[in-house]
Amino acid sequence: LDDLEPSLGPLEYARGSHQWPPPPYEGYAPALFGKKDWHAELDKAAECCGAAKPELVQVLVPRGGGSVHDGRTWHGSGVNRSGRPRRGLGVHFG
Repeated sequence: LDDLEPSLGPLEYARGSHQWPPPPYEGYAPALFGKKDWHAELDKAAECCGAAKPELVQVLVPRGGGSVHDGRTWHGSGVNRSGRPRRGLGVHFG
């Protein structure tokens, strides 16, 4: 795989969001990946639970590396503006 860098639109975590209660609505997950304004759903969830504006942390993983997060963590990725493919592998456990 490849080193992730900001222009590739890497995964971002909302710091502390794993402690938020679940949003009182459904259908938010598809709005988080590869959208120009995926932060809109994140901001809506933060507002619903009375949290401050979320601090976003980019996950810049080197080639061969990986990341693991709690499934309750709000996460998403921005648009790839690099002109190169953004390759990665996601594994989900239920």
